[in-house]
Amino acid sequence: GRLQTRLEPSYTDEFDRLSRHFNRMTAQLAGLIEKDYKQTILLQDAKMKHLQAQINPHFLYNSFYLLSHLVKMEDQEAAEKLSRYLGDYFRYITDQSRNVLPLQEEYDHAVIYLSIQLMRFGHRVCAEIEPVPKAFVSLAVPRLILQPLVEHQLPDGGHRLPVRAGIYQNVLEHGIEADDQVRVKLSFHWEGSYLRIWVEDSGSALADQTISRLNAQCESEETPAGHALSNIHRRLSIHYGDPVCGLSFSRSPLGGLRVCLTVKQREGA
Repeated sequence: GRLQTRLEPSYTDEFDRLSRHFNRMTAQLAGLIEKDYKQTILLQDAKMKHLQAQINPHFLYNSFYLLSHLVKMEDQEAAEKLSRYLGDYFRYITDQSRNVLPLQEEYDHAVIYLSIQLMRFGHRVCAEIEPVPKAFVSLAVPRLILQPLVEHQLPDGGHRLPVRAGIYQNVLEHGIEADDQVRVKLSFHWEGSYLRIWVEDSGSALADQTISRLNAQCESEETPAGHALSNIHRRLSIHYGDPVCGLSFSRSPLGGLRVCLTVKQREGA
């Protein structure tokens, strides 16, 4: 796989010809791989811009209904706070000028989404959100890898359940009863250059088959249409060029689903 390898010219015609053909072949292969990689990235960028343009209408409607309610209740402080959150949220979601940005910005956007949801359902969620480790604050990551993870609903019934509170909508909707208070946790764990972001909840109705299916979908070469988690996994794999980077799923010690998102510091960063 070391396509930068080149053979030195030989003093014999036979080996000289072989060396030149070998060098030409490896150069062409490297060029084709780079071209394919760039085309893949361009396609992923196009998909990302399409994803950014698809604002969840239910989230939009519910947020403005809440804002209208706060105004009617003359809760000026809360209305002002929600308006600021919504402004920051939609400014980020519609900005197409950057596809890669510091992890801190992606994290801040996810926290803004959490803050909006907590204003709606805070009494039903106990959220434990760790700050980004200082060593990884400036880590360059693809945009919208955290917020889509929590906004877009999973198949197998998740999208048919009432919207649960909190940032980890995908995680929470794996079978939490309507009156339960949900414990949601975001934490960071790192080993060398790898950073793992854990998103987990306290649900109790998560089937082992669901975990296996989620892992299988991410490992598959084919990404299911409209499947946000598989798309995020594929984008991370392409961006870092490392099979370790991406998403994996397991059962959390809290009882529900744990989503592990792995990113990597590049050499010299």
